[in-house]
Amino acid sequence: MAIELAPLPLPPSADASKFANFGREVKNIHPGNFTPEEFKEIEEALYKYDALLFRNVDFTPEQQYALTKVRRMTAELLTVPTHPKM
Repeated sequence: MAIELAPLPLPPSADASKFANFGREVKNIHPGNFTPEEFKEIEEALYKYDALLFRNVDFTPEQQYALTKVRRMTAELLTVPTHPKM
């Protein structure tokens, strides 16, 4: 199944024209289990839309830590304070 990027719902008070390219909900993929190609697609979406939402996923501290290592981010960007490696 292909990764799907859906616009985020906005409250009625928001001016939709100002948020046309902000944020996407990512569907059909778990953020802790994707291939290098899927990661590249997710990375490009993050740079394009500034924020990504993964709904209803269990994301362990180990998966989050592995993601930060793959992305070569510092652990401070995605922190789980109780995880011993952080």
